[in-house]
Amino acid sequence: MQALERHLPAGVTARYDEHYDVMDEDAYLDVFYPSNVANIGRSLSSVVWIQGAHGFREVRNMSRTT
Repeated sequence: MQALERHLPAGVTARYDEHYDVMDEDAYLDVFYPSNVANIGRSLSSVVWIQGAHGFREVRNMSRTT
């Protein structure tokens, strides 16, 4: 993830590879949120971006090994 983390803006926390479906071994997502709202104890609005580009997966997998 180091290749992607350098693009993360200041004040944003990332949680990579959150597994969200025990019935699907490929069901992972990355969660990004403002750092100042971590553990505030209330619900927040969400935006879901589905990125389906094949090339992104290759770049991401390469970043795990570097």
